[in-house]
Amino acid sequence: MDYEAMQVLLQSLVSKLRNHLTVNAFRHSLGLCSNLLIPALAYRPVEKALTSVVSPFLPDGAGFTRGKGRGNPEEKGVADLVDLCRPAVLVAVTVLIYFVFKPSDPEDVDGPKEAVEIGKDYYVYVNLVELYPVDSNGNNWDGNPSGKNAAPDVRVYVFLKGVRQYTSDVVQDRLQAMWSGLRVDPSDIIAKGLSLDNQIKVPRTSLAEGDEIVIEVKEVDPPLGLSPSLPLSNLPGIGGKIEEWTEELVQRVTISIADLKEGENAFIYNQDSSKGLKRIKLKMLRSDMPQADLTKQLILGQ
Repeated sequence: MDYEAMQVLLQSLVSKLRNHLTVNAFRHSLGLCSNLLIPALAYRPVEKALTSVVSPFLPDGAGFTRGKGRGNPEEKGVADLVDLCRPAVLVAVTVLIYFVFKPSDPEDVDGPKEAVEIGKDYYVYVNLVELYPVDSNGNNWDGNPSGKNAAPDVRVYVFLKGVRQYTSDVVQDRLQAMWSGLRVDPSDIIAKGLSLDNQIKVPRTSLAEGDEIVIEVKEVDPPLGLSPSLPLSNLPGIGGKIEEWTEELVQRVTISIADLKEGENAFIYNQDSSKGLKRIKLKMLRSDMPQADLTKQLILGQ
C-alpha cells in the first residue's frame, strides 16, 4: 500500500474517533475564536486605511482617533461621524475576506463528470439503495400492519454481461441501506498489512459498447426467525431454493452504460411508477485511478 492510500485510511479512522469524542463544545468554541481572529487582526490595518482616506476632508487639527478633533462642534461632529462609520467598514471588510478565502464547493472543484470510457476497467459499486416507506401495494414492509419494525431487510444483486457478479450483505431494518466497497474495516488493512486489491469486494468489469448493468433490489424475509444475514445461498444443494423462498423482488433496474458517468450516479424513481424503490446510488470507479482516491471512494458513507 502506498503512502497516500495509508493516509486516506488514517484520516478515516481519525474521523470516526472524532465523532465519538465528547469535546464538541470545545471544538465549537475554538471554531468561533478562529472566525473572530481575522476581524481582530484586520482591525488596525482597516483603521489606518480609513484614516488615510478620510483625513484630507477633516478640518485642520481634527484627527481620526477618539479624543482628537474635539476642539469645536464642527470638528467634533466630523470625528464622531468617522467613529460611527468605522464598525460598518470593518464588517464590510470582514465579509469581503470571507467570500474571497472561503473554500470552494466540492462540485465546483471537481468540475463536470466524464462519461465512462469503452474498453476501460471499472469497479461497479452500488453504495446506496433507498425504498419508500411502503411497498407498491401500499403495505408496510415485512408484512407488519401496525407499522412497527416494518422497515425492510435489503439485499442487492448486480448482474454484468448477463451474469450475477455481486451479492451484497443484508442491511436490516432500513429504508436507506448503505454498503462498503471493502471486505474489512479500513483499520484492519493498516493493522494487518493487507493488500487493498484483495479487500475490494465489488465487481470489476471491462466495458463494451451496448453493455448494461442490471441491479436487483430484494427484501429478505427469512422464515422461522432465522437471521436475514444468514448466507443461505451457500448451503449445498438447496441454497438457491431457499433464496427464492425467503427473498422478494422489490425492483429490477436495467441501466445502460451510455447513461453512466465516472464517479457517483444517482437514479431517482417516482413512487407512482416504482414498486417501492426510491433511489439508487451507483459508483463507476476506474480501476487505474490513484489508490488513495479509490480507497476513499470505497469507504462506507463516502
